[in-house]
Amino acid sequence: MIFGDLFKRLTQRHLTKWNVAIAIGLSSLLFSLQHLSNLANQSLMDTVCQMVETFGMGILLAAIYVRTGSLITTIFAHFLIDFPILYLSQISTGFASTANMSGNVSVVGSIIVAIVYALVGIVVIRSKIADNKLPAITHTIENLPN
Repeated sequence: MIFGDLFKRLTQRHLTKWNVAIAIGLSSLLFSLQHLSNLANQSLMDTVCQMVETFGMGILLAAIYVRTGSLITTIFAHFLIDFPILYLSQISTGFASTANMSGNVSVVGSIIVAIVYALVGIVVIRSKIADNKLPAITHTIENLPN
């Protein structure tokens, strides 16, 4: 929710594709850095790989937000991505974690996952940016619709 408000503030003056790209990059970076807290429960390598993946996921989620103008849709998309990972992790290890379940962490694999997320995000937002048909992003935490 914090990132949605940050995103709005960064893009509200002049809604250009460069402002949108900068806002998406910054919000994705913050989303990724937020996962540093997972160092308390997993190894440094698992956390770094997770941060790489969440950067790509942040691009996808921000693109969904720009495309729809809806924070609720973005939250639901995040749930749809995380739930299967957490569920499978719980079944295989008895511990719910988005860290690599096999124990064989691969930075290259994480980069590939991040690239896939980012490419899907670009596809989601591409036509909106090209046609300058970005939705008005008017929702903040204070005025979310019921």
